[in-house]
Amino acid sequence: MAVKEENEITVKVICSKDELLKCLTNAGFKAERIFSLDDYYFIPNSLDIKSMSTRI
Repeated sequence: MAVKEENEITVKVICSKDELLKCLTNAGFKAERIFSLDDYYFIPNSLDIKSMSTRI
């Protein structure tokens, strides 16, 4: 069995990319790798996602 060496965390960002990068830089983070990724999530049309709460 392989050892898992990393975790993926998904967050909802409510500011612009530039604002997010500025906040992260100000918090002491630095860009290690920069890449672009398109990620698509499909949900049923009957699901009202805006009325749902987020999981914490």
